[in-house]
Amino acid sequence: MKRAIAFGFCTFLTLASAGSAVAQQRLDAATFARTASASDAFEIQSSRLAMERSRNPRVRAFAQRMVEDHSRTTAELAQTAPSPVMFGGPGTLDPRHAAMMSQLAAQSGPAFDRLYDQMQLAAHREAVALFASYATTGDDPRLVTFARTTLPALRHHLAMARRL
Repeated sequence: MKRAIAFGFCTFLTLASAGSAVAQQRLDAATFARTASASDAFEIQSSRLAMERSRNPRVRAFAQRMVEDHSRTTAELAQTAPSPVMFGGPGTLDPRHAAMMSQLAAQSGPAFDRLYDQMQLAAHREAVALFASYATTGDDPRLVTFARTTLPALRHHLAMARRL
C-alpha cells in the first residue's frame, strides 16, 4: 500500500469509493445504462493503454481480454438500452473515470502495472456490485436480462484481476 500511495493511489481510492455508492442504491434504467457504459469505456481505454505501456505478458494478456470482452458488452448495451438518450455512447468516460485515466496515464513501468492492477480490481468489484444490484432490482426488463447475462463474465474478470 505504501507504494500505491506514492503513486497517487489515495486519490484513486477516494474516486473509486464515490462510485460504489451508485451500485448500492436502487438504479433506474438511465442511471444503470450510463454507469455501465462509463465502466466499459474505462475498461477499454485503460486496457488499451496497458497493452501499449506494459511489458508484463500477464498484464498485456489480461488487458487484451478486457478490450475484447468490454467492447462486446458496450455493443450489447447500445442495442439493449431502451432509448439513445439513456446511453452515454461508446467511449464516454464520466469525470471520475477520466480522472482515473489521467492518473494511470501518468505512470510507466512497474508503477503503471501496479496501478492498473489496483484499478482493475476496484473497477471490477464496482461493476459486479452494479450489475448484481440492477439484475435484482432493475426497472427495465431488457436491461435486467443484460445485467444478469453479463454478470458471470464480470465475476470472472474480477477473479482474473485478483490473480494478476
